Amino acid sequence: MLNGYKLIAVCLTKIQDEVTYEFIDALYQTVKGSDYRLLLFNSFSDLYHQNVYDEGAKSIYQLLNYDLVDAVIIKADTINDHQVIRDLIARAKERQIPVILLNMKAEGCYSIVPSYENVFSQLIEHVIKVHHKRKLYFLSGSMGESNSMLREKIFRETLRDCGIDPQTAKVAYGEYWYGPAERAVENWIQSGDLPEAIICANDAMAVAACKVLKRHQIRVPEDMIVTGFDGVPSYQFHRPALSTCTRTSSVLAGKC
Repeated sequence: MLNGYKLIAVCLTKIQDEVTYEFIDALYQTVKGSDYRLLLFNSFSDLYHQNVYDEGAKSIYQLLNYDLVDAVIIKADTINDHQVIRDLIARAKERQIPVILLNMKAEGCYSIVPSYENVFSQLIEHVIKVHHKRKLYFLSGSMGESNSMLREKIFRETLRDCGIDPQTAKVAYGEYWYGPAERAVENWIQSGDLPEAIICANDAMAVAACKVLKRHQIRVPEDMIVTGFDGVPSYQFHRPALSTCTRTSSVLAGKC
């Protein structure tokens, strides 16, 4: 507590990303007018590479004064160095400070993990049942990462439920970003074994897939369907329009 206000430390990375910024704005609107105040600890790197630059970037979390804060919110899906998350939780626990963990579960924390299984499955079903596509490939995020594994699991289960052998579907890892996603789609094209639809684990990879397909004069959606996920606002202006799913930041902020 400071000057009569209860302080909530919010630990995250890449606040400049639209979805993350929307969440922080919604969280601010939630506490506005109350006796709570937010302290943001943000790294402009998502700590994925864990190199010397990331080592410097994550030092921002060392500035968190646990003697002043009353709660810690960790937006775990933005922090790719899980040791950082574990250290933040451990230090808060030592002082008996409650931790709200977003998009991850950990013992002793209040975990908020949005359930998107049904809507993601419905998106895939739409491609199969409405557009009658049977040969689907999946562009996943990072190998071994929890959301990537979950979305891949949903993808395979939905194919099976729709009478398609999931073993016929290829899976590549686009690391949730343009470069790796472009290379993955390029590899599929060079193999000569193309799908009828590419299901992507996020919007950025869907945009990257569309870029590569256009370069090879493969039309979307006429020749191949591409879907995204997350509903990033700026991608609403992408042409061709993306089929995607979105989550409401105000609802997530309200749960905190």
